[in-house]
Amino acid sequence: MKKFLLLTIVGLIPFFGITQQPLKEVKLKNTDGQKDAGQRDLRPVGQTMEVQTAKYFDISKPLREMTPIKDNDYRGWKDGIVKNGFRYLTGNGPVGPVNDPVWQKEQGTRGGSGSRGLLQNFDGANNGDNTSGVAPPDTQGDVGPNHYVQMVNNVTEIFDKNGNTLWGPTNSSAFWDGFTGSWTGTNDGDPIVLYDQQADRWLVSQFAVNTSDNTQWELIAISTTPDPTGTYYRYAFQFTDMPDYPKLGIWPDGYYMAANRFTVSGGSYNGTYAAVLERSEMLTGNSARMLLFSNGTLTSDPYSMLPSDCDGSFPSTGTPNYFCWDTDDDTWGASDRVKVWAFNTDWVTTSNSTFTEVASLTPSAFNSSFSASEAIDQPGTTQDLGTLADRMMFRAQYRTFAGHESIVISRTVNIGSDHAGVRWYELRKTTGTWGIYQQGTYAPDGDSRWMSSIAMNGVGDIALGYSVSGSSTYPSIRYTGRLAGDPLNTLTITETSIFSGTASQTGVGRWGDYSMMSVDPTDDFTFWYTQEYTSGSWNWRTRIASFDFPVAVAPSITSISPSSLYEDRGKQITITGADMLGCSFDIGGVSGSIVSNDGSTAVVNFPSANYVNGTLTVTNAAGSDTWSVTVGTRNTIPVDASTGSNTDIHQTIDGAVDGLAAWYGSTAFNLGDLPGTKTIEVSAGTYSESVTLDANLNPTSANPLIIAPASGAVPDVDASGQSYGFNLNSVDYVELKGFTVHDASLDNILVQGNNGTIHFNKCYNAGNAGVKIETGTNNTVTNNLCYANDKYGVHFNSSSNTLKNNTLTDNGSNYSPPEQILLDEGFEGTFLPAGWQQYGNGANSWVQGYFTGPIAGPDGSSLYAIHEWDANYIERSLETNGVNLNGYATASLEYYIYHNGTWGEIIYAEISTDGGGASGTWTTLRTHDTNYGGWSSLQTIDLTSYVNNTIHIRFRYVQTDGNSGAVDVVKIKATPSPVNTGAGLYVQSGTGTTVQNNILQAKAGNDAYYALITESGITVNSDYNTYYTTNT
Repeated sequence: MKKFLLLTIVGLIPFFGITQQPLKEVKLKNTDGQKDAGQRDLRPVGQTMEVQTAKYFDISKPLREMTPIKDNDYRGWKDGIVKNGFRYLTGNGPVGPVNDPVWQKEQGTRGGSGSRGLLQNFDGANNGDNTSGVAPPDTQGDVGPNHYVQMVNNVTEIFDKNGNTLWGPTNSSAFWDGFTGSWTGTNDGDPIVLYDQQADRWLVSQFAVNTSDNTQWELIAISTTPDPTGTYYRYAFQFTDMPDYPKLGIWPDGYYMAANRFTVSGGSYNGTYAAVLERSEMLTGNSARMLLFSNGTLTSDPYSMLPSDCDGSFPSTGTPNYFCWDTDDDTWGASDRVKVWAFNTDWVTTSNSTFTEVASLTPSAFNSSFSASEAIDQPGTTQDLGTLADRMMFRAQYRTFAGHESIVISRTVNIGSDHAGVRWYELRKTTGTWGIYQQGTYAPDGDSRWMSSIAMNGVGDIALGYSVSGSSTYPSIRYTGRLAGDPLNTLTITETSIFSGTASQTGVGRWGDYSMMSVDPTDDFTFWYTQEYTSGSWNWRTRIASFDFPVAVAPSITSISPSSLYEDRGKQITITGADMLGCSFDIGGVSGSIVSNDGSTAVVNFPSANYVNGTLTVTNAAGSDTWSVTVGTRNTIPVDASTGSNTDIHQTIDGAVDGLAAWYGSTAFNLGDLPGTKTIEVSAGTYSESVTLDANLNPTSANPLIIAPASGAVPDVDASGQSYGFNLNSVDYVELKGFTVHDASLDNILVQGNNGTIHFNKCYNAGNAGVKIETGTNNTVTNNLCYANDKYGVHFNSSSNTLKNNTLTDNGSNYSPPEQILLDEGFEGTFLPAGWQQYGNGANSWVQGYFTGPIAGPDGSSLYAIHEWDANYIERSLETNGVNLNGYATASLEYYIYHNGTWGEIIYAEISTDGGGASGTWTTLRTHDTNYGGWSSLQTIDLTSYVNNTIHIRFRYVQTDGNSGAVDVVKIKATPSPVNTGAGLYVQSGTGTTVQNNILQAKAGNDAYYALITESGITVNSDYNTYYTTNT
């Protein structure tokens, strides 16, 4: 009959590709708008442009706080949308040799002298990180100052630069966990991750096309900080057609994107998309626009384009982003061409924006046609591997140099009899239009080389990475390249192996669909490459490696500015010299972080740290040069909010205490570089921050840590939006005095150490207390004014602390407790969950499982509660445990329903307040008889009318010969009633508390406000205090 759902795990192999389409000629007409130099005043007929705003955007929780998940990996759906084929015609590949005029038939001979060679070489994610097999991996990754982030189908893993895993491997959908929409539960792949060097942020993306309502999306996430394990601004941009093979590039005025278009119904090729996303707004988490050009299906229309992705310095303002693609006369019926289109963006008047061809370049002849889409030989099997030779390979990397701009690109070509080689280009533009500066086809022996990626470093060296395979060579990973001054059109670097294969891939021919060569932003010299290999069957794995090329000349230094720094502060130093590209920069054993480096001028940040000496060393593989830097130490560390960013004075208090921790670490203050009391001296001003001490700091009784104002100053610490104004952590012997601290969401001052002194501070408007002693003993709180805090002036929660000579007044409020989750069930554990029950009639029942695919639940997991279909009448209920709503002001129910049929099945959400069960009285809250096409959106039902009852919820499944249904992520939330609470002093726990000579005044207006509250059994040594209250 018509059943589509199943409860078993199946090993289906997902494939995806693009369909072959006929091509026709198109005429061009005049258009207005911005033009690249030399741009023809032409625009394709039929091209459309639209401007839309991201349909959804928000900010994520930190990735590092998420539990990695590995499921929802099946991609078989894509075969149903886009057939497993290619746009170009197969079966017409040449059977004999091809006359490729730029065929390089021998390897380069330049060895590793003056090079560090292969540096890092470690495994990345693999197909085993998916719970169901995926093919191909779409291997991709990028490098930042401290991290390497790799994305594949369909997982992400974040490494440090030594190959240690910091997060993952986990579903890439984790970036959009809790980002609810029709894409919820998808993990569809085609990932891209890019490091935005100029913003020091990360961009990650993947599409969502297997959605609950068949809408098509590109999901983008931009890290809010340089830390890729932190929070992300998240965006969803919608497309009419499926945006297949999306590729992105970073540019000053936007994040540019290209994709191939396929109709959702039928999967027919429908042209291409060229888009730009509003980078300036996405970097700040604001609503962002997308400017989208839709291009046609004709011969002159672009296909499988690559937007230029800028490494190093940005081009000048107003420079268009350049999209590259090519045509092959053997497969397209047109001349061999390399095409460059310019995307001119005008965010002010978007109608002025244009996307038009600016160059049609004639390369040396090449042939991209193979006898089949899978034509790469492997040892010991008839299974050939896919070439994906109908398009250029990611990236089109862009760089700007003094006097010219360059783009490097590569692709797979057939040099005869299905022997694959890599055609590579450097395009250059000085004035006027783009031209082909150099090109070559690399195929130095009888093995095939394909699935390449190319990049150029800051000195102009080019690296090319690729897969290698042949009848006697297992699929392997290698690289070659050339130095900037080498003879043109030649890859001179001796080919180097990253991984030598030991097995052939069988069971599936897909390979790629891309790889990634990138350049380390810290030196703008070292290359990083990620590519796939196989351990046999279709168990693909990936590798991540870094390497550099020879340098012939050691660097030299001619001057530095400034020439001094303090260990607690660090400094940005500009180093002038020669031959510094690819160099590392070090002072006294501390590595600097490169801001920019053009070879003759390097700007380097040196952090707060414990410097061994003041010797600046600049090093490359050919040698080094040194210079003297004055490295200072001091016991009084100044802070001034109005100071410049590169002075010896800290701009923030938190920066000063962090600098002290970086310098002194856990060394006791009576020891180390400069024994003595350490004072953070703060000038007048407003400091909008939260100050947190490093728990490793080690003050002593004789040499404490003092945080105090400069003479005559009363600094203001505005902790709005922060949990604490000062969090002294568990550090002992801290003296904090003379600050105005206010508006922390929890406590203005939090103490967790011993022997601290908090005095002469003014604290107000904290969400909990002006001062809280959470843990620790022998702390003294004296001569403080704490008022108008939401709960308490001072809150003690430990023993043997002293409160003396303080004024604690007007503390307390009508407090609204936070919402509580009373039930949270995602059906990940034992089924039935504790306290749940099911009952009713029918041969089948509610079970834990997932639909064939697996189809993921809305939380990304493929486990949820399912009711199987049956050919007979079923009425069966799944009931929660009882949930007590007594004492709550509001309550709500949340859940998701899976409903994908029209066979008469209905799921009722119902509530009982008389004990539930089969004999209970039930009221219907919501009826689900609509075909959602999969998972519903989040269902939210107000239960406020049921507070002060114990409730049971059930999901009653009713059907006659219907499809299966499911429920997941069931939550009952409730908010307690507001309460009046407050006291000048609250002693929650501990013994030996001394309270002496204080003024404690209860807030007027309610009997719930007190001068002093102590919990039952707590005693306080109280002398000479004055208590005020006007309450009854």
